[in-house]
Amino acid sequence: PPIADDIALTGLDQRRHSFQTGASIAHSLTPKDSINLNLSATAIRFADSFIQDEYNFFNTAVGYSRVLSERTSIGASVGLGYSNYLEQRRGDSTIITPSFNITQELAPDLTLTGSIGASFSRVKNIVGETNATDLSASANLCRQGEFSTFCIGARRATLPSSFDGIRSQTSFSLAYSQRITRNDDFSVRGSYSRSSNAVLGTSEKFEYVRASATLSHRFQERISGFVTVGYADSFQNSIDRKANTQVRIGISFRFGNGR
Repeated sequence: PPIADDIALTGLDQRRHSFQTGASIAHSLTPKDSINLNLSATAIRFADSFIQDEYNFFNTAVGYSRVLSERTSIGASVGLGYSNYLEQRRGDSTIITPSFNITQELAPDLTLTGSIGASFSRVKNIVGETNATDLSASANLCRQGEFSTFCIGARRATLPSSFDGIRSQTSFSLAYSQRITRNDDFSVRGSYSRSSNAVLGTSEKFEYVRASATLSHRFQERISGFVTVGYADSFQNSIDRKANTQVRIGISFRFGNGR
């Protein structure tokens, strides 16, 4: 689900607990027309901190799409988000995001998806409310080969954060995956993000970079293991933040028949 990735936390040596859930449903009205509904919820908590704000974030979106040709489809959607900051009124916000969407097949293995719209935010402050409007947009270009996938993307969205409430975030990303053998896959990901000033707060802008590499192996048809090595760092004029490195090792199990 489209959740808030709070990039302001990197380098502050704080533990965050993130609880997430989501659901979606799609229905075909005709062979060319369909509607969809997406729901998601996120809860952010901290083990021991007097600086960051804990919050709940709920998001729902209703969309319509129509197939114009074998290669082109267009649509529109309206998203409604609500953030609730715990033990305080300041920062509670409602975000409405209408957008126009398009999917275009440029070649048999190359697809472009994009959206453009606006985010209308109403944020509660100590004595009243503050209204803000910002651009909402995304673009993603993917090449799907027989044994590899390569994607580049960009996104601008308004999301809640643990410092000074909601803020706009612009990000650029790339991802590459490659089938090495019948049972082994390798993938790399990277992204750059820039967070703007908060609607209510005075905290300054900051930048964020992240990269990771994953090697996965299928032990059986339904059981796989993976190892991920990651690196992240953020940059801000007034705060000297430390970089973060991590290693993740896990097992995944797939249910169902895969059809």
